Amino acid sequence: MKKVLMYQLVISLILLIVLVGCGKEDQPPVKTWSDDLDSVVEAYNDCPEGWEKNIIERPYLPKKMYCNRPPLPKDFGGIVLLYETNKLTNYSLLDKEYWDQPEFFPNFKSLVVPVLSKYDKKRFGVTIPEIYPAGKVYTNVSPGWEFTAQTFVRSGPLGVKYILLDAYTVFPETFFWGMNKDPKNKYYQTNVSQYFEVKIEPENILFEPSFPVWPKNWTKPLFVHVKVKENTPPGRYAIGVDFDHTKNTKLVEQMLFKYTTKYVTTLLVKPGIPWYTIYIEVV
Repeated sequence: MKKVLMYQLVISLILLIVLVGCGKEDQPPVKTWSDDLDSVVEAYNDCPEGWEKNIIERPYLPKKMYCNRPPLPKDFGGIVLLYETNKLTNYSLLDKEYWDQPEFFPNFKSLVVPVLSKYDKKRFGVTIPEIYPAGKVYTNVSPGWEFTAQTFVRSGPLGVKYILLDAYTVFPETFFWGMNKDPKNKYYQTNVSQYFEVKIEPENILFEPSFPVWPKNWTKPLFVHVKVKENTPPGRYAIGVDFDHTKNTKLVEQMLFKYTTKYVTTLLVKPGIPWYTIYIEVV
């Protein structure tokens, strides 16, 4: 009798495990975002054909938000970590499959995902630039040296308008060396533009709506070409890149004709410091 009872108990446990396992397979993935986000993303109907087979599903946002993104490289996480920890700093090595992913920008999961996942239809977003990395340090630079710094720009979360911005050079009067805000690292500079030739490429950047689906050409590389003139005295300098609504009236007319009410010429929120800063130590 005991053997029969034990046998029945074992069979019951096996059936229970099988049933529980089947139940888990039948259940859809746990949704961690709002119903409003679900509905507005599902209503989007301009995804490329066959997009689903190329996109890896993330557990924290609707898969369709990624429909315009390139396929995620298998080594994406490891490569991104190397750049975040400054073990790699040459961004020209990266293909678009890396830098055009939402997760390429640091703090995307901790800061941006919560904003998107809690979306409700009563809210609207302002299209503002995001930039990464925000700065670059060059040391032991000799007069006459030329170099190109590279960064990436894209529109921030929940942006629903187009804005065309001019990128231009600024020389901040005060700066913290290497973005370290210790008072000991504060420097002052005046009339230093005479020591540098700077060219920004491209000069005009179109920031597209980032919601409800990130656009195809969302992230864009930005290059800053710098030449240190021969008469530059030793010292530490800062060259900044700032953005403002384009002054090119022809381009504004083209944008208005193409995007009508979805194009804006106001509501640019600025951080109070250059969007991007190059720190140069001339020896």
